Amino acid sequence: MFRQFIIILSIVLPSLCWAQEDSRDFNQELKAQSNAIQSLRNEIEATKKRIQSEGKKEKSSVRRVSNLSEEISLLQRLLKEIEKEEKLLVADISRTSNQIEKSESELDSIQVRYARRLVKIYKKGKLSNLEKIFSSTSWRQAVYRTKYLKIISEIDQKTYETIRSLLIEIGRQKLNLESALRKKRRLKREREKTLSQVRNKKRKEQRELTKIRRSQKDLKTYLTEKQAGIKQLEDILKKIRDDIARAEREERIRKQQMALKSKEFPKLKGQLAWPAEGRVITKFGRQWNPKLKTTTENPGID
Repeated sequence: MFRQFIIILSIVLPSLCWAQEDSRDFNQELKAQSNAIQSLRNEIEATKKRIQSEGKKEKSSVRRVSNLSEEISLLQRLLKEIEKEEKLLVADISRTSNQIEKSESELDSIQVRYARRLVKIYKKGKLSNLEKIFSSTSWRQAVYRTKYLKIISEIDQKTYETIRSLLIEIGRQKLNLESALRKKRRLKREREKTLSQVRNKKRKEQRELTKIRRSQKDLKTYLTEKQAGIKQLEDILKKIRDDIARAEREERIRKQQMALKSKEFPKLKGQLAWPAEGRVITKFGRQWNPKLKTTTENPGID
């Protein structure tokens, strides 16, 4: 607004100075005002182009912000899924650890039973098969005792082998689960890092969008000021033209007065001012009507 005021002031002040001079150069004033108006119009066109360019930038920036928002939303959903899978893996690892503890407890129980038997055998000595048979109260008892001891030994052996195999399998599963958990956590960290980068990018894009919109607002304000400046300059130009018309009219009247004073009225032909403004619709004197084929006299009084 200040620049606009300076431009108008630089044009108006010379005009005021010229108005005080005896010989005012209207052509120079008109040229100066026209040049100023043309300069403002050029600036207005350039400003409009800049506004259009900023508008395109704004649309592009809004589209990028929207895409980044969608990407953030997808990453957040992905992180939620990863967290769910992570919780499931932690639960599986916990359950597997409990199974390992239970199997190890059973294995320890078998080992304790074996230890007790060994202690008992150590204290009492190991009985041979014949001793086991002859120490029985009956033949049937001897058979059952031998069969029973064999079955117990086989069951203990199978149980021991089963538990050992189970421990190996469960241990392998636990290792696999822990490996999968590490991968999930590593993937989670990567996605969180990506999410942070995308959020930073979105914030940067939003700042750029705010800057573009502020620039658009400033340009529109600047455009409004320039358009107002053109209006003021056009008013000044109209005033100069009115001054030119008034000066020409005054000069014509002055010449007429000089001619009247010098008694040279015939020389004023074509120089006298019209008594009123308007358009001549009928000439003075005899008028021929081609349609009616009549002649009428116009005395010049309506």
